[in-house]
Amino acid sequence: MALASSLHQTYIPLPSSNSGDRHADDEVVLKPVPIYIISHESQLPDPFLYPSPKNELVVGLDCDGVDLGRYGALCIVQLAFPDAIYLVDAIHGGKELINACKPALESIFITKVILDCKRDSEALYYQFGIKLHNVMDTQIAYYLIEEQMGKKSAPDGHISFVRLLGDPRYCGISYVEKKEIRSLLKEDPQFWAYRPLSDLMVRAAADDVRFLPYVFHKMMEKLSEQSLWRLAVRGSLCCRCFCISDNELIGQQFRLFQGRNRNRWIKGSARQGFHHWTPEAGKESRSHVEGPDVVTCEITLFAAPGSQSFYIYNTRLTQAKQTRVKPISLLLLTFILIFHAILSHIGWGC
Repeated sequence: MALASSLHQTYIPLPSSNSGDRHADDEVVLKPVPIYIISHESQLPDPFLYPSPKNELVVGLDCDGVDLGRYGALCIVQLAFPDAIYLVDAIHGGKELINACKPALESIFITKVILDCKRDSEALYYQFGIKLHNVMDTQIAYYLIEEQMGKKSAPDGHISFVRLLGDPRYCGISYVEKKEIRSLLKEDPQFWAYRPLSDLMVRAAADDVRFLPYVFHKMMEKLSEQSLWRLAVRGSLCCRCFCISDNELIGQQFRLFQGRNRNRWIKGSARQGFHHWTPEAGKESRSHVEGPDVVTCEITLFAAPGSQSFYIYNTRLTQAKQTRVKPISLLLLTFILIFHAILSHIGWGC
């Protein structure tokens, strides 16, 4: 690996058992790390470029761009490692650089920790053909933990990054700079397309990922066995529901923690089962819009009697037209109601 020169530095939170410097403004222990701007694949660490079961990784991930999603432009991919932040420049490096990241982004040996993977995964798939896999979506994990505590989830299942980081259970850090970036993005949607990257852009890009591995460890301490497999299934559905066909998930590998031993992964294909301790079958589904249609991907999970494993029993894609009331229908309904009111008035008068 030929490291790019680093002119920037930030801090990564560490688990309390690790040593590090204490930042003046925060209570968590923070470690100073360099920020590298990547324009060629040779500048990325080999364990990331060449995933291996002998060197499994947990990496913070985020993508930014212009109108990020299916039709927008992905401009930068941020990666948070324990010893550095890598900002993968999709504009300077182009498709060749992003495609070099494909094995890692699709690998079961690298856990990608992210907040709300939907737009990121759409951009990666439709622009680069990358099927994001083995994702730990902290937004999904947050509400699974809330459900464990008997609390109701938000109607839209959304939690802001600022709110997540501000929660003392996971980080307890104020991220007021995010509001500044949001304001800049509203004023200029092309913000992430400008080059060279300004100091503000570098800092904002690093801030979006540097806390994620720490949040991951905090959440894994709280997730129950049942929530772990729901997290794996829901995360897979959210980041791949728009690029799978019937029964494609059967035989797909999922990665789950087992029991209280949070330091090792239990691997196995979906046909071999989801390991946890809840002897109940269930369903998980995810819908997305494709033009005039709503496409729903539903996974049915089944547990054999006396088994401690869940199996993917079936996957099913359904497609239906969006239910929309046309304006002409509303006009017709209004006319009928008015006409009925007039007739009623005349009849009443007689």
